[in-house]
Amino acid sequence: IGLSANRDGAHTEELFDGFSHACHWLGVEADHVWQEDGRDPAMARHAAKALCDVGVPIVVGHLSAAASVAAVEVYRTRNMAFIAPATSHPRLNPHGYSGVLRAFGTDARIAETMAQAGPISGQPVILYQDQTYGRSLAEEVRSALLALDLCPAMEMLASDSVPAARPAGVHTYFLCGIHEVCAEVLQALRRRGDTSMVVLGDDCISANFLALSGASAEGCVIATPIVKNAVVNLKGPLGFNSIVDGYFSTSTISVAVALQAIRAAPHLKGAELGAFIRSRSWDTPLGAVSFDAAGNIVGILYQCFTVQNGQLELGAQHHVR
Repeated sequence: IGLSANRDGAHTEELFDGFSHACHWLGVEADHVWQEDGRDPAMARHAAKALCDVGVPIVVGHLSAAASVAAVEVYRTRNMAFIAPATSHPRLNPHGYSGVLRAFGTDARIAETMAQAGPISGQPVILYQDQTYGRSLAEEVRSALLALDLCPAMEMLASDSVPAARPAGVHTYFLCGIHEVCAEVLQALRRRGDTSMVVLGDDCISANFLALSGASAEGCVIATPIVKNAVVNLKGPLGFNSIVDGYFSTSTISVAVALQAIRAAPHLKGAELGAFIRSRSWDTPLGAVSFDAAGNIVGILYQCFTVQNGQLELGAQHHVR
Protein backbone atom coordinates (compact mmCIF):
# COMPACT_ATOMS: atom_id res chain seq x y z
CA ILE A 1 0.00 0.00 0.00
CA GLY A 2 1.00 3.64 -0.27
CA LEU A 3 1.97 5.71 2.78
CA SER A 4 2.47 9.46 2.73
CA ALA A 5 3.10 12.17 5.32
CA ASN A 6 5.92 14.50 6.36
CA ARG A 7 8.93 12.35 7.20
CA ASP A 8 10.16 14.55 10.07
CA GLY A 9 6.73 15.14 11.60
CA ALA A 10 6.12 14.09 15.19
CA HIS A 11 3.01 12.16 14.16
CA THR A 12 4.57 10.31 11.23
CA GLU A 13 6.12 7.68 13.49
CA GLU A 14 2.57 6.86 14.61
CA LEU A 15 1.68 6.09 10.98
CA PHE A 16 4.68 3.74 10.61
CA ASP A 17 3.96 2.11 13.97
CA GLY A 18 0.34 1.64 12.93
CA PHE A 19 1.47 -0.04 9.70
CA SER A 20 3.74 -2.45 11.59
CA HIS A 21 1.17 -3.21 14.27
CA ALA A 22 -1.60 -3.90 11.72
CA CYS A 23 0.64 -6.24 9.73
CA HIS A 24 1.66 -8.11 12.88
CA TRP A 25 -1.93 -8.42 14.07
CA LEU A 26 -3.11 -9.70 10.67
CA GLY A 27 -0.15 -12.07 10.42
CA VAL A 28 0.75 -10.85 6.94
CA GLU A 29 3.87 -9.60 5.25
CA ALA A 30 3.12 -6.35 3.48
CA ASP A 31 5.18 -3.67 1.82
CA HIS A 32 4.59 0.05 1.59
CA VAL A 33 5.63 2.65 -0.94
CA TRP A 34 6.53 5.95 0.72
CA GLN A 35 6.05 9.44 -0.70
CA GLU A 36 6.93 12.61 1.19
CA ASP A 37 4.15 15.23 1.33
CA GLY A 38 5.97 17.82 3.46
CA ARG A 39 2.66 18.80 5.08
CA ASP A 40 2.33 21.02 2.00
CA PRO A 41 -0.45 21.06 -0.65
CA ALA A 42 1.86 21.19 -3.68
CA MET A 43 4.10 18.41 -2.35
CA ALA A 44 1.03 16.36 -1.41
CA ARG A 45 -0.32 16.56 -4.95
CA HIS A 46 3.06 15.46 -6.28
CA ALA A 47 3.17 12.59 -3.76
CA ALA A 48 -0.35 11.48 -4.68
CA LYS A 49 0.47 11.49 -8.40
CA ALA A 50 3.64 9.47 -7.76
CA LEU A 51 1.73 6.84 -5.77
CA CYS A 52 -0.89 6.61 -8.51
CA ASP A 53 1.87 6.20 -11.10
CA VAL A 54 3.44 3.37 -9.09
CA GLY A 55 0.07 1.64 -9.04
CA VAL A 56 -0.43 0.92 -5.35
CA PRO A 57 -4.04 -0.25 -4.76
CA ILE A 58 -4.74 2.11 -1.83
CA VAL A 59 -3.06 4.93 0.12
CA VAL A 60 -3.10 5.64 3.87
CA GLY A 61 -1.73 8.86 5.32
CA HIS A 62 -1.45 12.57 4.56
CA LEU A 63 -1.70 13.47 8.24
CA SER A 64 -2.24 17.21 7.78
CA ALA A 65 -5.43 18.85 6.56
CA ALA A 66 -3.68 20.86 3.85
CA ALA A 67 -1.95 17.79 2.44
CA SER A 68 -5.05 15.56 2.62
CA VAL A 69 -7.39 18.04 0.96
CA ALA A 70 -4.91 18.57 -1.88
CA ALA A 71 -4.21 14.85 -2.33
CA VAL A 72 -7.89 13.89 -2.47
CA GLU A 73 -8.34 15.84 -5.71
CA VAL A 74 -5.59 13.77 -7.31
CA TYR A 75 -6.99 10.47 -6.00
CA ARG A 76 -10.44 11.38 -7.29
CA THR A 77 -9.22 12.18 -10.80
CA ARG A 78 -6.94 9.15 -10.90
CA ASN A 79 -9.51 6.79 -9.27
CA MET A 80 -7.31 5.79 -6.33
CA ALA A 81 -8.67 4.67 -2.94
CA PHE A 82 -7.48 6.64 0.09
CA ILE A 83 -7.99 6.35 3.86
CA ALA A 84 -7.24 9.42 6.00
CA PRO A 85 -6.29 8.41 9.57
CA ALA A 86 -5.84 11.91 10.97
CA THR A 87 -7.67 14.59 8.99
CA SER A 88 -10.67 16.29 10.59
CA HIS A 89 -11.18 18.96 7.91
CA PRO A 90 -14.88 19.32 6.97
CA ARG A 91 -14.16 19.62 3.24
CA LEU A 92 -11.87 16.64 2.95
CA ASN A 93 -14.11 15.12 0.25
CA PRO A 94 -16.32 17.89 -1.17
CA HIS A 95 -17.27 15.94 -4.31
CA GLY A 96 -18.39 12.85 -2.37
CA TYR A 97 -15.92 10.59 -4.14
CA SER A 98 -16.57 7.10 -2.76
CA GLY A 99 -12.89 6.15 -2.91
CA VAL A 100 -12.16 8.37 0.12
CA LEU A 101 -12.64 7.19 3.71
CA ARG A 102 -11.93 8.95 6.99
CA ALA A 103 -10.86 6.95 10.06
CA PHE A 104 -10.98 10.01 12.28
CA GLY A 105 -13.39 12.60 13.64
CA THR A 106 -14.42 15.98 12.24
CA ASP A 107 -13.58 19.56 13.19
CA ALA A 108 -17.22 20.33 14.03
CA ARG A 109 -17.45 17.56 16.64
CA ILE A 110 -14.00 18.28 18.04
CA ALA A 111 -15.01 21.93 18.38
CA GLU A 112 -18.23 21.00 20.22
CA THR A 113 -16.17 18.96 22.67
CA MET A 114 -13.71 21.82 23.14
CA ALA A 115 -16.56 24.26 23.82
CA GLN A 116 -17.98 21.93 26.47
CA ALA A 117 -14.63 21.23 28.10
CA GLY A 118 -15.34 23.18 31.27
CA PRO A 119 -16.99 26.25 32.76
CA ILE A 120 -16.04 29.28 30.70
CA SER A 121 -15.77 32.58 32.54
CA GLY A 122 -15.29 35.95 30.89
CA GLN A 123 -14.98 36.45 27.15
CA PRO A 124 -13.28 33.48 25.46
CA VAL A 125 -10.55 34.15 22.90
CA ILE A 126 -9.80 31.82 19.99
CA LEU A 127 -6.12 31.91 19.01
CA TYR A 128 -5.53 30.24 15.66
CA GLN A 129 -2.67 29.43 13.37
CA ASP A 130 -3.00 30.78 9.84
CA GLN A 131 -3.01 27.43 8.04
CA THR A 132 -5.68 24.99 6.88
CA TYR A 133 -6.17 23.07 10.12
CA GLY A 134 -5.97 26.11 12.38
CA ARG A 135 -8.44 28.21 10.40
CA SER A 136 -10.97 25.40 9.97
CA LEU A 137 -10.96 24.32 13.62
CA ALA A 138 -11.13 27.94 14.81
CA GLU A 139 -14.25 28.61 12.74
CA GLU A 140 -15.93 25.51 14.12
CA VAL A 141 -14.99 26.46 17.71
CA ARG A 142 -16.45 29.90 17.10
CA SER A 143 -19.73 28.36 15.90
CA ALA A 144 -19.83 25.99 18.89
CA LEU A 145 -19.29 28.84 21.36
CA LEU A 146 -21.91 31.02 19.67
CA ALA A 147 -24.37 28.14 20.04
CA LEU A 148 -23.71 28.36 23.79
CA ASP A 149 -24.52 32.11 23.73
CA LEU A 150 -20.86 33.00 24.14
CA CYS A 151 -19.26 35.64 21.92
CA PRO A 152 -15.60 34.74 21.36
CA ALA A 153 -12.92 37.05 20.05
CA MET A 154 -10.76 35.72 17.21
CA GLU A 155 -7.03 36.35 17.00
CA MET A 156 -4.73 35.05 14.29
CA LEU A 157 -1.34 34.20 15.74
CA ALA A 158 1.63 36.22 14.58
CA SER A 159 4.47 34.50 12.78
CA ASP A 160 6.38 34.24 16.06
CA SER A 161 3.40 32.47 17.68
CA VAL A 162 3.14 35.10 20.44
CA PRO A 163 -0.44 36.20 21.19
CA ALA A 164 -1.36 39.78 21.92
CA ALA A 165 -1.60 40.92 25.52
CA ARG A 166 -4.68 39.53 27.25
CA PRO A 167 -7.67 41.89 27.11
CA ALA A 168 -9.52 42.54 30.34
CA GLY A 169 -12.14 39.91 31.19
CA VAL A 170 -10.51 37.06 29.27
CA HIS A 171 -10.16 33.87 31.30
CA THR A 172 -10.35 31.12 28.64
CA TYR A 173 -8.29 30.57 25.50
CA PHE A 174 -8.98 28.08 22.72
CA LEU A 175 -5.82 27.26 20.76
CA CYS A 176 -6.24 25.99 17.20
CA GLY A 177 -3.11 24.88 15.38
CA ILE A 178 -0.47 22.20 15.15
CA HIS A 179 0.94 21.06 18.48
CA GLU A 180 4.39 22.60 17.98
CA VAL A 181 2.86 26.06 17.62
CA CYS A 182 0.41 25.50 20.49
CA ALA A 183 3.33 24.60 22.76
CA GLU A 184 5.06 27.88 21.88
CA VAL A 185 1.89 29.87 22.55
CA LEU A 186 1.36 28.18 25.90
CA GLN A 187 4.86 28.98 27.00
CA ALA A 188 4.44 32.61 25.94
CA LEU A 189 1.18 32.89 27.90
CA ARG A 190 2.63 31.38 31.06
CA ARG A 191 5.85 33.42 30.88
CA ARG A 192 3.83 36.62 31.12
CA GLY A 193 1.90 35.27 34.10
CA ASP A 194 -1.33 34.42 32.27
CA THR A 195 -3.07 31.62 34.18
CA SER A 196 -6.18 31.44 31.99
CA MET A 197 -7.82 28.12 31.19
CA VAL A 198 -6.50 26.79 27.85
CA VAL A 199 -8.36 24.30 25.63
CA LEU A 200 -6.64 22.65 22.66
CA GLY A 201 -7.55 20.42 19.74
CA ASP A 202 -6.62 16.90 18.66
CA ASP A 203 -3.14 17.57 17.26
CA CYS A 204 -1.97 18.18 20.84
CA ILE A 205 -2.68 14.59 21.89
CA SER A 206 0.99 13.86 21.55
CA ALA A 207 3.92 12.98 23.76
CA ASN A 208 5.86 15.53 21.72
CA PHE A 209 3.41 18.29 22.73
CA LEU A 210 3.88 17.45 26.41
CA ALA A 211 7.65 17.45 26.00
CA LEU A 212 7.72 20.76 24.12
CA SER A 213 5.33 22.61 26.42
CA GLY A 214 6.63 21.21 29.72
CA ALA A 215 5.09 22.74 32.83
CA SER A 216 3.20 25.27 30.68
CA ALA A 217 0.70 22.55 29.69
CA GLU A 218 -0.29 21.74 33.27
CA GLY A 219 -4.06 22.02 33.68
CA CYS A 220 -4.76 22.38 29.95
CA VAL A 221 -7.66 20.48 28.40
CA ILE A 222 -7.25 18.65 25.08
CA ALA A 223 -10.21 17.42 23.03
CA THR A 224 -9.78 14.57 20.57
CA PRO A 225 -11.70 11.81 18.77
CA ILE A 226 -10.99 8.37 20.21
CA VAL A 227 -12.03 5.05 18.74
CA LYS A 228 -14.71 3.73 21.09
CA ASN A 229 -13.10 0.33 21.62
CA ALA A 230 -9.79 1.98 22.56
CA VAL A 231 -11.34 3.68 25.58
CA VAL A 232 -12.97 0.62 27.12
CA ASN A 233 -9.69 -0.36 28.73
CA LEU A 234 -7.12 2.40 28.49
CA LYS A 235 -4.43 0.12 29.87
CA GLY A 236 -5.19 -2.74 27.54
CA PRO A 237 -2.81 -4.72 25.34
CA LEU A 238 -1.67 -1.69 23.34
CA GLY A 239 -0.91 0.34 26.46
CA PHE A 240 -2.32 3.65 27.65
CA ASN A 241 0.14 5.91 25.85
CA SER A 242 -0.17 4.18 22.48
CA ILE A 243 -3.94 4.57 22.49
CA VAL A 244 -4.05 8.28 23.24
CA ASP A 245 -0.79 9.32 21.58
CA GLY A 246 -1.75 11.07 18.38
CA TYR A 247 -2.86 9.01 15.40
CA PHE A 248 -1.42 5.59 16.21
CA SER A 249 -4.80 3.93 16.81
CA THR A 250 -6.49 5.36 13.71
CA SER A 251 -3.40 4.61 11.58
CA THR A 252 -3.52 1.00 12.83
CA ILE A 253 -7.21 0.77 11.94
CA SER A 254 -6.68 2.38 8.52
CA VAL A 255 -3.87 0.02 7.54
CA ALA A 256 -5.69 -3.06 8.86
CA VAL A 257 -8.78 -2.15 6.82
CA ALA A 258 -6.74 -1.32 3.73
CA LEU A 259 -4.80 -4.60 3.76
CA GLN A 260 -7.90 -6.72 4.35
CA ALA A 261 -9.87 -4.91 1.63
CA ILE A 262 -7.28 -5.35 -1.11
CA ARG A 263 -6.85 -9.00 -0.12
CA ALA A 264 -10.62 -9.61 -0.15
CA ALA A 265 -11.25 -7.71 -3.39
CA PRO A 266 -8.04 -7.53 -5.43
CA HIS A 267 -10.02 -6.82 -8.59
CA LEU A 268 -11.48 -3.55 -7.24
CA LYS A 269 -9.85 -0.13 -7.29
CA GLY A 270 -10.64 3.50 -6.54
CA ALA A 271 -14.31 4.31 -6.12
CA GLU A 272 -15.37 0.65 -6.25
CA LEU A 273 -12.85 -0.34 -3.58
CA GLY A 274 -14.01 2.55 -1.37
CA ALA A 275 -17.64 1.52 -1.81
CA PHE A 276 -16.72 -2.05 -0.91
CA ILE A 277 -15.02 -0.89 2.30
CA ARG A 278 -18.13 1.12 3.21
CA SER A 279 -20.40 -1.87 2.61
CA ARG A 280 -19.27 -4.04 5.54
CA SER A 281 -17.54 -4.04 8.93
CA TRP A 282 -13.86 -4.85 9.42
CA ASP A 283 -11.98 -6.51 12.25
CA THR A 284 -9.02 -4.54 13.57
CA PRO A 285 -6.72 -4.71 16.62
CA LEU A 286 -9.08 -2.18 18.23
CA GLY A 287 -12.27 -4.09 17.50
CA ALA A 288 -14.70 -4.11 14.59
CA VAL A 289 -15.14 -0.85 12.70
CA SER A 290 -17.40 0.31 9.90
CA PHE A 291 -17.87 3.42 7.77
CA ASP A 292 -21.04 5.34 6.99
CA ALA A 293 -22.35 6.29 3.56
CA ALA A 294 -20.15 9.40 3.54
CA GLY A 295 -17.04 7.34 4.26
CA ASN A 296 -16.63 8.45 7.89
CA ILE A 297 -15.76 5.91 10.56
CA VAL A 298 -18.65 4.99 12.86
CA GLY A 299 -18.42 4.76 16.65
CA ILE A 300 -16.06 7.64 17.44
CA LEU A 301 -16.09 9.13 20.94
CA TYR A 302 -15.09 12.74 21.45
CA GLN A 303 -13.00 12.82 24.55
CA CYS A 304 -11.37 15.40 26.82
CA PHE A 305 -8.03 14.83 28.51
CA THR A 306 -6.50 17.09 31.15
CA VAL A 307 -2.77 17.49 31.63
CA GLN A 308 -1.98 16.58 35.23
CA ASN A 309 1.56 16.12 36.53
CA GLY A 310 2.79 16.00 32.95
CA GLN A 311 0.43 13.15 31.99
CA LEU A 312 -2.84 12.94 30.09
CA GLU A 313 -5.72 12.14 32.42
CA LEU A 314 -9.11 11.09 31.08
CA GLY A 315 -11.78 13.75 31.54
CA ALA A 316 -15.33 14.27 30.28
CA GLN A 317 -16.66 11.83 27.69
CA HIS A 318 -18.92 12.97 24.86
CA HIS A 319 -20.51 10.18 22.82
CA VAL A 320 -21.30 12.29 19.78
CA ARG A 321 -21.25 9.71 16.97
